[in-house]
Amino acid sequence: MKKPALFGRARVKARRVWRNRWFRIFFFLAVMGLGVQGGLWAKGKLERRQSRQLTAKATEYLREGKIEETRMGLEAALKLNPANAEALRLIARLQVAQGGNAEALDSMRQLAESGQLSFADLTSYAVLAAREGDSALADRLVNSASRGGNTVLRHLLHAQVNQAKNDPAGVEKELREAVAVDESGEASFLLARFLTNRRLNAQTAPEVLEILRKTSGRKDQMGAEALALGISSGVVPAAEIEGWISSLRSHPKVNERGLMLADAAEIRVRPETKSQVVDRLAQRLQGKPLAERVQGMALAMQMAEPQKAASLISPAEAAGDARIFQMWLDALAMQNRWGEILEALGREG
Repeated sequence: MKKPALFGRARVKARRVWRNRWFRIFFFLAVMGLGVQGGLWAKGKLERRQSRQLTAKATEYLREGKIEETRMGLEAALKLNPANAEALRLIARLQVAQGGNAEALDSMRQLAESGQLSFADLTSYAVLAAREGDSALADRLVNSASRGGNTVLRHLLHAQVNQAKNDPAGVEKELREAVAVDESGEASFLLARFLTNRRLNAQTAPEVLEILRKTSGRKDQMGAEALALGISSGVVPAAEIEGWISSLRSHPKVNERGLMLADAAEIRVRPETKSQVVDRLAQRLQGKPLAERVQGMALAMQMAEPQKAASLISPAEAAGDARIFQMWLDALAMQNRWGEILEALGREG
């Protein structure tokens, strides 16, 4: 069957177009451009994935206390993807811990430019800006964070900024203004903690005790912290202290630090229970993370219980850190275990 002339004319026209040199050049350039764009997209995707992997590894290093490896991993991650938000957050934390506030502020600026700034990031950014003397930036960030009319939040953020500026009067003023409009009790607890740390005296102690009594009945983290603060600050009357210790021990949100605080307080109140309390401490810490066992070891040493202290750390664990090793040797020395000390000191490495 003969094809319509229309198809023939279309083929002729297509051949004429293809024979045009400029059309062929444009066609090949377009194909090459698409190939380059596809290659760049694939390369960018691969680099972002590698950046995330390096960040995850750096996080592991940070948990293990390998600071230099953490820093190198994060720098490599950011070289691959400068907008990696998690890497920027971590490296800013690391820089602050190492005293590099200016570098941390620059990392937070990059995080802000990436458009991935969270509320917690915004708060940290404002505090860093205040520490570095950029009050205008700190105030802008606070106002941005509290946009929407949250008066309590604005006062609490201003209190943090004033803390960074080392302005205790400004901190107390903002906290009291927050208390006046806060119904959650959070601002009151923060005020009690501030007064305990900065100016606890005969005038402020009754106010602190009243706040802690109200807060300690809560079953959340704030309730446990209120009990711990009341015990550690000394504002709780002697007639009530055993009740506070018992409440802290049984609180659903108490952590190991709180339990150790209760242990120390119980020994102060009833010295005759020291051996029992330290025994209970040693049993409770079996199998716990090294950091918690080191804290328990320090408490047992304070309570003159070197045998229990030494039992919390293995020789291999002690040898891994100079500070822990010295404490462990002291515990052995208090028991006249000189042979073990000489063996540990003579061990290779």
